[in-house]
Amino acid sequence: MIPSILNVQLWIGWSVALGAILAAGLHGAEINKPAAEARALVDTGISFAAKGAADRAKDFLLRALIYDDHCSDALYELGKIYDAEGDAASAARFFDRAIQEFGREASPANTIKRDEAARRLQKLNPSATELRRLLADYCQELGKIAIRSPDTLTLNAIADRTGALREQELVGAETIAALKLPRSTASAAGAGTVNAVNPAKPPKTDASGPAPARTPKGVTFVPPVNQVPPDVERALKAAGWSSVTGIWKKKSENVYEVTNGKLEADKIDGAIQFVLPKGSDAVIRAFVRNCHSKDEDEPNRPLPATGYGFEIKDNAYTAFVVDISGSGRPVRWYTHDFKGEGKDTVMVKILSDALELSIKGAASGKTNYRATKKAPFMISIEGTAVIEAPQAIGK
Repeated sequence: MIPSILNVQLWIGWSVALGAILAAGLHGAEINKPAAEARALVDTGISFAAKGAADRAKDFLLRALIYDDHCSDALYELGKIYDAEGDAASAARFFDRAIQEFGREASPANTIKRDEAARRLQKLNPSATELRRLLADYCQELGKIAIRSPDTLTLNAIADRTGALREQELVGAETIAALKLPRSTASAAGAGTVNAVNPAKPPKTDASGPAPARTPKGVTFVPPVNQVPPDVERALKAAGWSSVTGIWKKKSENVYEVTNGKLEADKIDGAIQFVLPKGSDAVIRAFVRNCHSKDEDEPNRPLPATGYGFEIKDNAYTAFVVDISGSGRPVRWYTHDFKGEGKDTVMVKILSDALELSIKGAASGKTNYRATKKAPFMISIEGTAVIEAPQAIGK
């Protein structure tokens, strides 16, 4: 049982910010003008920043990025606020992205802001510019290899590497596009995923014995590894999970060391919660309604996530919420670094269209837009991590 999930505190700061949006008439605006809505939110955020209300300014600026995740001014202003607050890591990330976006929009005003963002980034991280240049050169070398050796395995390896750099925003989309990779490979590189190297399905068997294996050319089938002790499986299913895969080792009561594991619960409404100690190198995803494989309106448009919730890597939490457009697609909202020692209690709750995110028992996000209503709930671990008390409730 997880009574704390059902008694989540109201997030007053976000409610105030959302109320201001509604009062300004933005909620009823036409959804086919995301840039205009983002601009209005940026102007409001700048106004609050000028009055010294940094938290409210960040609320509006982050909201602008939900409308338009390429909004250069929102990225730039967030960088300035985090810089003033002494959060160098967040400031550097926003300034870096702002530089990329300003570079796509040639104008005297943008050139001035781009130069200022570059100056601030150089001060925060003197190696940032050199690192980006080296990574761009690295991508160019990969492009030359693709021309010399255009076989499937080589192209998949290149897409894997460039896609990882793109997903972590270490190189821009224009750098990937300049490689002139074959269409399917370039698409995978831009999306940060490589469908061609996913493990093939195992061969079918019947009473006459195994059928010949049919795997794509150049791909080796790797069977999934499942090592779940019976007592662990019973405990996790009692905690609300319907499926347990991967390698699970019980370290103590409700504490597990997990390698390449996944928990799924056949639920649509409810909540998931777990405790995460610091220091994990794994990538952990905690999503409700983990059912999004493609954008229904734009099938060729890659989705940033497969559900609503958090992706956790190196103590950085990236939140994915419901798109304001009413499409139900997940959109990236923000990334925040949680520093220090101790443990984080992570919670994702959804009831109908109302989504709430929480870390350390404090507000981390709340939306109420038309969401996709399909199961399952999911926690996945890529790599090895220790998690405590993973639980799922709902129906």
